[in-house]
Amino acid sequence: MKVKIRNCIIKNIQAILWWSLRIFRFPKVKEESKEFLNLKQIYERKKVSLVPKRNIVVKTNATVIIPVYNGEKTIKKCLKSLVNQKTKYTYNIVVINDGSTDQTAHILNKFEKRYENIVVIYQENKGISEARNLGLSYVTGEYIAFIDSDDFVSEDYLEKLLSNGYERNADIVRCNYYEYDIEKNAYIKSGKEQNDCVLKGDIGSRILDFKGYPWGGIFKTSLWEEIQFPEDYWYEDMIIRMILFRRARVFSYINDKLYYYCLHENNISKVVEKTSDRQCLDHFFLINHLCYLSNELGLQQGKALFVNVLYEYSVVLWLRTRKLEKKLRKSVFLESCKIIEGIGIDERELSKEQRLLVSIMKKRDYIRWNLYAIYKMLSVKYGV
Repeated sequence: MKVKIRNCIIKNIQAILWWSLRIFRFPKVKEESKEFLNLKQIYERKKVSLVPKRNIVVKTNATVIIPVYNGEKTIKKCLKSLVNQKTKYTYNIVVINDGSTDQTAHILNKFEKRYENIVVIYQENKGISEARNLGLSYVTGEYIAFIDSDDFVSEDYLEKLLSNGYERNADIVRCNYYEYDIEKNAYIKSGKEQNDCVLKGDIGSRILDFKGYPWGGIFKTSLWEEIQFPEDYWYEDMIIRMILFRRARVFSYINDKLYYYCLHENNISKVVEKTSDRQCLDHFFLINHLCYLSNELGLQQGKALFVNVLYEYSVVLWLRTRKLEKKLRKSVFLESCKIIEGIGIDERELSKEQRLLVSIMKKRDYIRWNLYAIYKMLSVKYGV
């Protein structure tokens, strides 16, 4: 009963917001702050570029890459779930110890000695992007799987993903997942339920239906030619949806819940979305750089790109910059509007809601942009 009452209230709030978005108009943002212009110059020197081709010799069906930093409490469970896979496929596990200062190295040493298909690589602490990129240098699999060191997978994780990949000749195979509370040792909820599907060619308007995280799926190794995770950036995994999803010719999704995403207070996604640190602007600038990278790779500017950028520069940008001062947020909003206008697309391909958002951004209406983000966040958070 309480849930029904809550949902009813939320729907009424959404209805008010929706009509406000359609009826009211507010003054447009015109000028960018000096601080933003200075930051823009700094980020111009942090461009994301193509990398040299890797000379990969395929020896196994899959390579699993696991970056780990101070993971003594979780890495055992992660690795045990992988070495105990029930599968006919061959695979190797590359663990990158990113300068851990706890007992992680001792645990990894034991696993490496016991299992022939585990190799441990050591580096000074540089961050998750650099660790994953180092792992890409040791790939010998036809497919790549990324797993976070505090997560674990089902015993048929690789069997189901690889079987699906080979059966459908898929470049990417994604699966559903569970959220798992480490402290309570309990399952919280699963990801959004949706039907199995195979998409060929442009993923188009469905690009937002699937999670853009590196974990929870496999990628053809060939997709990573000339690219890697952006280094020295937060939100580095945006390259998955921005580049990898659009580069794939065949995308497959299975609703099986095979991955266990573990929740705890130190989840990076929780930390960076509560911050007022200027580095949250990485989100805006990285999307812009990935658009340029997309052009360098010769990827077409189609609906998939536009819908993704529109979503990132509305709901997600609002969420990640909401603790910055208003003057700086307005500057970021204005620059986002310019980029949206610069991506050519036939607006008749868009939904009614997307067309409204494009109109809001073309009019540089900062207040309605905020209202739209709140409207959308209510749907995402409460599923109504």
